[in-house]
Order: sequence, then structure tokens, then C-alpha cells
Amino acid sequence: MLQGLGSPAPSSDILVFHVSSFADANVLGCGGHATNRPACTITAGALAWDTAHEVCHVLLGSSFSPVHIQNRKNLMHPISRSEASIPVLTVGQVNRIRASPCCHAA
Repeated sequence: MLQGLGSPAPSSDILVFHVSSFADANVLGCGGHATNRPACTITAGALAWDTAHEVCHVLLGSSFSPVHIQNRKNLMHPISRSEASIPVLTVGQVNRIRASPCCHAA
């Protein structure tokens, strides 16, 4: 597994790996990661908001539901977006992100 290579980052950080592609060419990113090794992987073909979408999966955690939101304006919509408008999050998503050990208060 790519994310198991090298020294782990602190568990309060998120590693973002960039790869050429996945075996399934329709997949542009993945927020899955090993326990206590927060990371996501993004392909070269990813669009403007895909990195933020995958990092958000990490911040939300694997138990957060719903995983994807059908509102096209939401960052967690299941289909990659290239719109220039800034995507939105629900209050529930924001609250969960703020509770993540990877979310550092400013």
C-alpha cells in the first residue's frame, strides 16, 4: 500500500499522495487510509475540488454518514466538480471536521 511507505506523518497531519492514475480510470481520488495514518490519494486527472473532497473524507472519518451528499453544490457530492464556485458543507459536516484530531484550531 502506497500510504504505508516511508515514515508516517504525525497523526494530527494528513498526507496527500499524488499518483498518475488508479487501476480504475474513473476513480480520481480516495480518502481511505490506514489506522492512525491519515492520508488520501489523488490522481493527475483530478479536478479543482477533488483534493479538498478527499481530505474532507479523512477529516469526516469512516463512520460519518452520509458519505456523499446529492446536492451538487456540496463538496462531498460523489461526482467530481470543476465549477469555479466554492463548494459548501453542511453544519453536520463542519462540526465533524472541527472535531477531527487533524483539524488544528487557528
